[in-house]
Amino acid sequence: MQTRDEFLSDIVGGMKVSTMSVRLMPYIVSRINWSDPANCPVFRQYIPQKSIMTKDHPYAVLDSLHERKDMPIDGIVHRYPEKALFLPVSSCPVYCTCCTRAYGVGADTGILVKEPFRLGKKRINDALAYVEGKEDLKDLVISGGDAYYIPPKYVFKMRKIRNSCLTS
Repeated sequence: MQTRDEFLSDIVGGMKVSTMSVRLMPYIVSRINWSDPANCPVFRQYIPQKSIMTKDHPYAVLDSLHERKDMPIDGIVHRYPEKALFLPVSSCPVYCTCCTRAYGVGADTGILVKEPFRLGKKRINDALAYVEGKEDLKDLVISGGDAYYIPPKYVFKMRKIRNSCLTS
C-alpha cells in the first residue's frame, strides 16, 4: 500500500511518461472509489500511474491498429470494401490511458507530439466526397473523438450521404 505522497508521486510520474494527456468529466470523477483509488478500475482507466506501466513490447507502435496505413485520404480509414471509419476530430470528453489513437487524440504530452485530426472544412468535405464516390461502401463509422464537435451542416451532409449511398 502506497502512502499518500507515494501515490501522488506515482501519478505525476505516470503523467510524465504517458502518451495521453488527462481529461476527465465530472461524472467520471464521481464514479471513482476515492477510498481506494489505486485499485479502482475507473481511476486506472483514466489516470496514468507509473507503477503499473510496463516497457513497451519491441513491436509496439503508437498506431497499434495500423489505421494510418489504411487511410486513402486524411480522416478516412478504409480497410474493408464495404466498411470505412471516419475520424473527424481528435478531442474526446475523456481520455483513456489505453487509447489506440494516442498518436492523434488529445493534447501533446511530455513524450509525444500529436498528429491530431483537425476538424476543418476541406478535410470534412474531402472525406465525405471520398465516401460518396465509393459505391461498395455500406457502413461508415464515425469515431476518433467526440462527434458533437462536428458542425450540424456536416452532420446533415453525412445523413444525406447515408440515405443515398450507404443504404442498400
